[in-house]
Amino acid sequence: MKRVTFLTIGVLLAVATVVSIAHAETWQELLAQADSLRTAGQYDTALALAQQAFEITERDFGKADTATGNALAAMGNLNCDLGQYAVAESLETRALSIRETVLGPNHPSVANSLNILGVVNMRTANWVAADSFLTRAMRIRIQCFGENDLSVAASLNNLAVMYYYQRKLSEAGATMERALAIQEKVLGKDDIRVAQTLNNLAFTYRDLGHLDQAEPFAQRALAIRESVLPPGHATLGESFLCMARMRDDQGKYEEALYFEKRALAVYEAAFGGLHPLVASTHGMLGAVYARLGRFAQAQAEYEKALEIREQTLGPNHRETLEVLSNLAATYNEQARYAEGEALLNRVLAAVEANSGAESLDMTAPLENLAVTYVMEGRYAEAEQAVRRALAIFEKQLGSEEPLQFAVDLSNLSQICVVQGRLVEAQSLLERALAIQERALGLQHPDVANTLSYLANVCMVQGDNGRADSLFRLSLSITQTALGSDSPDYGRLLWWLGNFYDREGKFREADPLLRQGLDVCRAAFGPQHPKVAEAFNRLALHECAQEHFAEAETAEAEAWRIRCQLFRDVVPAMAERQALQSSQLLNDETASYLSMLLASPDSVHGNSDTIALVVFATKGRIADGIMARNRALDLTDDNKAIAFADSLSDARFALSRLYANGPGEDSVSAYQASCKWPLRRKTVLKLSWLVAVPVSPETGSCGT
Repeated sequence: MKRVTFLTIGVLLAVATVVSIAHAETWQELLAQADSLRTAGQYDTALALAQQAFEITERDFGKADTATGNALAAMGNLNCDLGQYAVAESLETRALSIRETVLGPNHPSVANSLNILGVVNMRTANWVAADSFLTRAMRIRIQCFGENDLSVAASLNNLAVMYYYQRKLSEAGATMERALAIQEKVLGKDDIRVAQTLNNLAFTYRDLGHLDQAEPFAQRALAIRESVLPPGHATLGESFLCMARMRDDQGKYEEALYFEKRALAVYEAAFGGLHPLVASTHGMLGAVYARLGRFAQAQAEYEKALEIREQTLGPNHRETLEVLSNLAATYNEQARYAEGEALLNRVLAAVEANSGAESLDMTAPLENLAVTYVMEGRYAEAEQAVRRALAIFEKQLGSEEPLQFAVDLSNLSQICVVQGRLVEAQSLLERALAIQERALGLQHPDVANTLSYLANVCMVQGDNGRADSLFRLSLSITQTALGSDSPDYGRLLWWLGNFYDREGKFREADPLLRQGLDVCRAAFGPQHPKVAEAFNRLALHECAQEHFAEAETAEAEAWRIRCQLFRDVVPAMAERQALQSSQLLNDETASYLSMLLASPDSVHGNSDTIALVVFATKGRIADGIMARNRALDLTDDNKAIAFADSLSDARFALSRLYANGPGEDSVSAYQASCKWPLRRKTVLKLSWLVAVPVSPETGSCGT
């Protein structure tokens, strides 16, 4: 799931509570109220006031007056906030023309219009135009105010944000350092406005993979704000979110949640429930809950974010579509692939309508759709989606290869691996690695990640010497950049352990696999899919050494976690979704049964254990559910619908019995407890067949 970082454009950050609209007598008052409403996130109301101001100025002063230009500039800024970039550019271009004609080409107001045009072009990824506008704005400010003016620092910050979103992170960091130097010289080191640049620097160094440098900036920004601002002030929320992101990267997810909840509290108190910052924070909470495997909570947070985005920005705004993509990823993690795919296709259609079929904005939804296809095993469609994204990058950027291009190359390589195209996969990974090393340096976590994938490909091809060195290099970079308690470090410990298992180096593999399990449990908690995966790997390690008792114990723990996860999520699912989710449990059950059958002397007694496992994973949904739904679509008979609902209840009760297993009861007692719901299901099915005759189009009702 895609992570998004929000850098503030412009250094000065104004914060206001929800604005009540007073009666405005003049166009100046209308624009002042519009500015306050904009700060509070009430964009539509603010735009209406700016429109009123424009009508007054055009009527009273004419189309070419600077007052009219000011109103046009305000309308342009608000349309930019609302994602109406073409409208914003048109309005701001008119404002610029008025200001240049009346005030001259080097007036500070001209710089302000150029600045907004730069932001508009930045948000549409028109980097050449954005650079031109922002650079010209900065030159005017230097000419008017000198190199050490705060307005120059604001221009530097905007240029730095542009570099950041182009993933020119080194340039972004250096430009922010220039802005910071000006601010500290003019304002001192502890001014509240300095904190904003410190926060942006923290995000930039974080993305450069330098968490050790990023965190002091974030902590200093938070300390300044807490010393200057009253408790609960909304500006503190930005620092809370910055700290949350640092903790998220370190795999300290509970601490990340703590900071995100503090941010949400101050934003809701300051702005109410429908502010963009409230939506962003709900989205960040959703991402951390998803990483913790708490998908119901993740879904709830994303749905709150979506509701706010749709109400404030509309259904097709870029940030609304981003939330939809994250919600789709959450569905996919729950094996709700059809729902996830439907959302991503909606995103793709909206982006195409907004920006065109070959816009760079198309690449992210195509990448997300490819991930969905991979999870479903639809590799040909996944490859098609990734190659389409790569083609867009190549057409729009030519020889320039951004970091996201490297991500797509890596994704394509994984598809090639699954299909056995190992030489092609290795070539793609080496190309991706070269792009990342140029952009990020040799010690970045993303570089380590690509090295680990390359090591796997080398291992499968039998190049064990190179695989070993690449695994160890990847592990070293990750430990330095993220720490030895990072989940990414734990994953690499598993991979290196598996590599040694393949070579028969069990003594070397054992501590790596156990340490990886410990890291995973500490990061995610005991009931997480990744913890189950770690136990799976440990079980295979023990089985390979014919340590069957230890293997069975590890596999039993993995199976227990999967059963618990299934029981936690299935009550909230529709039957079809539960059927999809049950396949994950069935896969785990097959692994457990294989382990039991491999053991010559199961520690629990093979027959009883196998019976328990089979019963406890019998929670499949009836095969006829789709026929039932299709038949119901063809009838308005309330009696038939009632029968079908009762049948669903009986099936669900039986499924829960199967999923929970016999517990402490004997197998025979457990079988007896299943008889009543089984008999009830049979009686209802007979009634159902009478109530809703089956047509040739709907087929059999199934069992």
